Amino acid sequence: MSSITAEALDKREEHSLKQLIAGIQLGYGIPTLLLMLYLFFHLGWNPKYKNSFYRLVQVDLLINMLFWISSWFVVRSLDFPSGIEFIKAMENSIPGIFDISGFFVLVFYHMQFCSAASMSVHRISSILFFSKYERFWSRFYLLVYLCFAIYSCIPQFLGPAMTLKVVNNTACLYIDHELYFISVRNFAILTVIYFCLIFGLAITVACTACKKLQDTIAADQGVSRKLTKIAMTYGYVYSGLLIWTGGHMSQYIFNVPQEVIEIGYSLMSLAMDMMTLSLPYILLIFDTNIKQDLRHPRQSSASAANAVAPSLST
Repeated sequence: MSSITAEALDKREEHSLKQLIAGIQLGYGIPTLLLMLYLFFHLGWNPKYKNSFYRLVQVDLLINMLFWISSWFVVRSLDFPSGIEFIKAMENSIPGIFDISGFFVLVFYHMQFCSAASMSVHRISSILFFSKYERFWSRFYLLVYLCFAIYSCIPQFLGPAMTLKVVNNTACLYIDHELYFISVRNFAILTVIYFCLIFGLAITVACTACKKLQDTIAADQGVSRKLTKIAMTYGYVYSGLLIWTGGHMSQYIFNVPQEVIEIGYSLMSLAMDMMTLSLPYILLIFDTNIKQDLRHPRQSSASAANAVAPSLST
């Protein structure tokens, strides 16, 4: 018996709660996306942010923006009749665009974790190898992210578990349940590994800073508290993805009604947004340079020629 089933998306029943959640996600997502876009160009154009740490922040912002936009095309737009019509029009114009977008959603997902890990490693290297870290990261950060991109493509070698075709003007979603289960299982395992890695690195940042900086900086307690807050913030953000993955896997473990699964999937996408859209707000809370620039943009323009390293609170 074939494990592949087909669903006519045009005949999906509308769920008002799912559409309400999607509307809320648009409400906070679009302003945050604009803030991320502003920070991306602001950090690139202003020579004040020439330190390699901000290059990593820029790439991370770009990855998060691309992931959020791609997720709307592949997943969230399916909650709206107009979204399904848009997908059909795109699929008729560019056959396979849905499958290609799904591929990149998963690639960007893995790159998000790699990028977050690299920022923590950057913080550790800036403390342990103060005189050498800047040269390395300035020269090789693009090569590092290229390696991340290649790695992120590897989990997709099994092929797509879901494909979309337009048949007689009807959008049909084909799901290979056997392949889908294998993909979700691997997805869950990698997510747990990523979470442990990110959380461990974040704690290492706090511990390393506390040990190495206490002999040279009088206000070491304040620095340690700020670094610990960053570590715990990252741990909290990425724990949201564990909740999302665990809930997504529950449909194969427990006898959960399909309607509950669909609503839960939409609710858990909020946890995914918590990670994807959190970086600009974490920067505004902990990075004094960016905070001051947004509060006093004229002063920032006047002093842009004076390049400075990231403050210890980043």
